[in-house]
Amino acid sequence: MKTINLFATQMLVVLVLLNVSGCGSARTETSQAPNTVEASKPVKTEISREVLIERLGKKGVQIKTEAEKEDFPKPNPLLLVVTISQGGSAAKYLLNRDGELTSEQLTKKLVEIFKMREKEGAFRPGSNEVEKTITLSASPKEIADYKAKNIQVEDFENLVDQLKSAGAEPVVLDFTLQLDVAEIELDEIPPPTNPNKTPAAGKTKPGQTISGGVLNGKAIEPIKPVYSEQAKAAKASGVVNVEVVIDETGNVISAKAVSGHDLLRKSAETAVKEAKFTPTTADGNPVNVSGIVVVNFKLPE
Repeated sequence: MKTINLFATQMLVVLVLLNVSGCGSARTETSQAPNTVEASKPVKTEISREVLIERLGKKGVQIKTEAEKEDFPKPNPLLLVVTISQGGSAAKYLLNRDGELTSEQLTKKLVEIFKMREKEGAFRPGSNEVEKTITLSASPKEIADYKAKNIQVEDFENLVDQLKSAGAEPVVLDFTLQLDVAEIELDEIPPPTNPNKTPAAGKTKPGQTISGGVLNGKAIEPIKPVYSEQAKAAKASGVVNVEVVIDETGNVISAKAVSGHDLLRKSAETAVKEAKFTPTTADGNPVNVSGIVVVNFKLPE
């Protein structure tokens, strides 16, 4: 009888231990469940200057922390600035402050601009490479706006990947750019169906100078440069980009070659100075316009 009681007692102890062990496992699984759910959430990082420099620098983005000192600062007619107006999966962007674009629309527009620049020969100064630089604004004001809209560092990383897939190179993170200046609204390259379209420039005044990107489409007649004997002898050819300012009546105020063969630059400047352009208006006001005129030199057959 004592043997039976001892066996029953041992079995009872085993059952109690098993029960305790089972409860512990259940508690462990229950306590681990929230961690599993938490781990599945995408990581979000609040925007700051330091984190942007670190994370985007790893993606090959050029960082600009100091403004360039120029005696006579002027708008860059080929400047393309992208800002994020909404983050997340339904991201939206502004290109030179010109209306919201979805990710797909932004990519499509940049590809069109780059193709147009290649066709027109809109090169970087001092080179034969098509200008495909994209600037991301990160001034203190912009960073404050991004934080207010809950835009994260990951949104910037996604944007950089998207810009590079569209052919942008380089991508520049600029902490100095002030986008509240009207002249920053630049580079509205005229589409083939409407070559005389004038870029929007916000509120303008008569006589103000706005930027118009590539201005070949506003020339009343094709620009035909004279091939100098020296250029012919050297068999110089290619395109020359000429920075130009055109007044309210369509006459050229100034023209300066900024890229192209040295033997072709003087002829290009002369041809542009003699050209006549369609007058530009903005907000109903006649204005001056600055931009690039592309002059193409082909060797005589």
